[in-house]
Amino acid sequence: MTRLTARGVTVERGARAILDDVSVELGAGMFVALVGANGAGKSTLLSVLAGLLKPERGEVLLDDAALLAIDARDLARRRAYLPQNPRAEWPISVERLVALGLTTQLPAFGGLPGGFEPSLTQAIEACDLVAQRLQPATTLSGGELARAMLARALVGDPQVLFADEPTTGLD
Repeated sequence: MTRLTARGVTVERGARAILDDVSVELGAGMFVALVGANGAGKSTLLSVLAGLLKPERGEVLLDDAALLAIDARDLARRRAYLPQNPRAEWPISVERLVALGLTTQLPAFGGLPGGFEPSLTQAIEACDLVAQRLQPATTLSGGELARAMLARALVGDPQVLFADEPTTGLD
């Protein structure tokens, strides 16, 4: 069973505490929404819980292992992070953009091994991107890009998914 625990997490920016002594325990199968005013620290908390930001104080554990001590490749396989403002900088196909979610499982060189094709197709279909599969990601609408980034986050079947304002811009 996957369990994510934060204990006494504090993040400061200058003299201001963005997060102050935050603790939470989340278990497998839970769907949790953070709600609060702009600037309340929601994105900061998600970044700490995902292991993208180290807190000044406190700790985050994934299945009783300190998040910051978990090998980066292993952590990338176990959790996915969908940013608040996704961007596509290169004119790679939507299929390749989604396949980036498998980076930790792919060989360093060459194409996508055949064993990953079913997962890739399933993620593309689940996010209603079949018609855009070969389209350059830089030509997608904002809502299409949001769906492509969601497919990228889901394709590796992570144990934990962090989504920062995932419905913004969806069509």
